[in-house]
Amino acid sequence: MIKKRKPLRPETEDTGYFESIIGSETTGLPMYIYASCYGNGYECIIKVQTNHNKKINPNKYAKVSVEDLSIREGKLSDSDHAIVKDFIQLNKQVLLDHWSNKLFFSEDMINAIKPLKKTYK
Repeated sequence: MIKKRKPLRPETEDTGYFESIIGSETTGLPMYIYASCYGNGYECIIKVQTNHNKKINPNKYAKVSVEDLSIREGKLSDSDHAIVKDFIQLNKQVLLDHWSNKLFFSEDMINAIKPLKKTYK
């Protein structure tokens, strides 16, 4: 039986959500990630900045599924995708809880995140 994926939330849809911007000092990743809390039947994804700049650029990102770790939109290098998958596996429940509003406030979610032990540059 093929499991049907939940749709991605359209970028044009106004859902009144907020994105939590999470940096390297919290994640251990070499790039920023953006986590949102807007479940409502949509697939749980995080946005991953596609460059390793310290400057936040929300227009350069790929969407990665928290549920199956696939890249759902955009592009990541194989090495970036591998470390993002490691991060998601380590923090899957935290990301899902934030997505479903169990961890509504960004501060609560950020405090619950476990950084990767190895740091990447």
